[in-house]
Amino acid sequence: MSPTRKKLTWDGITSLFSLGVMGLSGLATNIVIVRGWNTETLGLFNQLFALYVFTSMLGAFGIQSSALKYIAEYDDRPEEQASLFASGLALVLAFASLAVLTLAFLSPAVGVLFSSPDMRLGTLLILPGIWANAVNKFLLCSLNARLRLRTYAFLTAMRFALIPLSATFLLMLGSAGFAVCLCLCIAELITLAALVCANVDLIRQGRQRLVRAWAVRHFHFGRRAVLGGMAVELNSRIDILLLGVFASESEVGIYSFAALLFEGLMHLPLLARRFVDPLLAQWVAARRLDDLTKLIRSSCKHGVWLVGAGFLAAALLYPWFARLAGGNSPLEAGYPALLILLGLGFLPGIGAILANFPAQAGYPGAQSRLSLITLAVNLVLGLILIPPFGIIGAALAVGTGLLIGLAEQARLIRSQLNRLYICPAAENQ
Repeated sequence: MSPTRKKLTWDGITSLFSLGVMGLSGLATNIVIVRGWNTETLGLFNQLFALYVFTSMLGAFGIQSSALKYIAEYDDRPEEQASLFASGLALVLAFASLAVLTLAFLSPAVGVLFSSPDMRLGTLLILPGIWANAVNKFLLCSLNARLRLRTYAFLTAMRFALIPLSATFLLMLGSAGFAVCLCLCIAELITLAALVCANVDLIRQGRQRLVRAWAVRHFHFGRRAVLGGMAVELNSRIDILLLGVFASESEVGIYSFAALLFEGLMHLPLLARRFVDPLLAQWVAARRLDDLTKLIRSSCKHGVWLVGAGFLAAALLYPWFARLAGGNSPLEAGYPALLILLGLGFLPGIGAILANFPAQAGYPGAQSRLSLITLAVNLVLGLILIPPFGIIGAALAVGTGLLIGLAEQARLIRSQLNRLYICPAAENQ
């Protein structure tokens, strides 16, 4: 076996391992909370987690997408890599701090919106984790862009494994339900320390290489990508946030357990996307159009089997698993919502392998518009369907939004491929 083929094999194995740990950790966290506290605490935790994910994406300000693109493009110019890394990291540190301070100021309003004092307290507790998570996004994308996929996979797996372990520790300490969200902070801060060590080469090289031109370039790329990134995160959480406004925390807990399983299955395409994203950036820059077309077809073909197997297993095993995991909690009530999500989400799951194509092709604005369209559909349908239909309405809104987003994604990819055949990609469009 050639060294390159051997590396790709091991990268694939470690990425699969990381994905498995990610999925199991999410389920384990929910099980610990349901069994250690109750479904109300699970609903509260998932509402806080939705807020946590959204705000950390705002804190990263899309700079991680810029790093993923440009670090991959400049793989043969280490000095330039160090400059763009240092400039991007400085921006992320600033935006993450601003996001945390803003949320701290708004925490009383969060408690009023969700009619929950625990939401206000929990919001304050997750602030350190939000800051660390925003920085971790940038550092992880740096590893991904440099194809250090085994390190990426290991640290991603470690981060997710630390969440249920930390939740168990908090349970043993007898923590109140609203304080379980501290498990996110513990996991992120430990992961941040590990990621600093993993990127220490670029950090050392970049200390004296802050370049204003790269900071400006990152900022303009990020401002076009951040809305899309925030929309992507909100798309996976808007249903839970709206349920928190219109339904009880117990209903949110029941739905969020099923929705978490669906979200975990929608991460299956990430296994392929970690390999696809750097290739997209490099091949677009080199105008290897035939290779791009083959990559798209191959991704869709393998996606059918990858996503189909996971979705089928979930549909068959969820009732048994909900009884096993929930104990006396009524988690089985979320099964109809899960079936709706699986049915409507199958094709979008396949398309998720190529979800970053617009940004990697140099059109982050188009990427943002795609995500915003999906978010707008989810929000409008959620507001219409959740008040009368509860968790079923939430599932219908999410699934329909994913299908409409897939149609727009396909249109964008066709348009950008045609543009590449006619003229060079314009990064600033």
